[in-house]
Amino acid sequence: MKKTVFIAVLALLMGISAMAACGANEEKKNETSGTAAKETSSASMIIAHNNDSPASEGYSSAAAAKEKEKKKTEIDQCTVTVRNRVYTGKFTEPSVVIKYGSRSLLRGKDYTVEYDSTKDLGPGKYSLTVKMCGDFCGTKKYDYCIRPNVTSLSMKGSKVRSITLGWETRESDDFYELEYSRNKDFSDSVTKTLSTGLMKIR
Repeated sequence: MKKTVFIAVLALLMGISAMAACGANEEKKNETSGTAAKETSSASMIIAHNNDSPASEGYSSAAAAKEKEKKKTEIDQCTVTVRNRVYTGKFTEPSVVIKYGSRSLLRGKDYTVEYDSTKDLGPGKYSLTVKMCGDFCGTKKYDYCIRPNVTSLSMKGSKVRSITLGWETRESDDFYELEYSRNKDFSDSVTKTLSTGLMKIR
């Protein structure tokens, strides 16, 4: 009888020990799960933070800037007029007129002009560069001429089918260009290059 009681008590103690061990394992498991949950939460926070990072904002800004650039009007869609000028002895800017449709663009706001040279190099062919800005974009180069400042023509003689024209020459001039026509609208005009101040037209 005592032996049977001893075995029952021993079995009871072993059961209590097993329950304690099971509880400890369960508590340890819960602690591990809690740590994993915390790590998962932290990872989610890191991912959320990365989505709001300055790099993402920079990408969005670059994309927005690129989209805005696409909406700008190209220089080829504008009408650019560069007028020649007459030699005056010092550098003067030729007239530059740019229009987009019927709208006249403003220098400094819609475009800028850069000259290859701002020194007076005398009569000849030169170029300038137009750079669009503001709501417009594009860069393009244009040529213009500085024409000699020639005195007015005078008639030196005339015959039935010819006249002789003359003008004052200067040592600084290399050549002269004379354009003439037999029609008022200059539909059949002829241009002659001369080194003297006298020309006979037949």
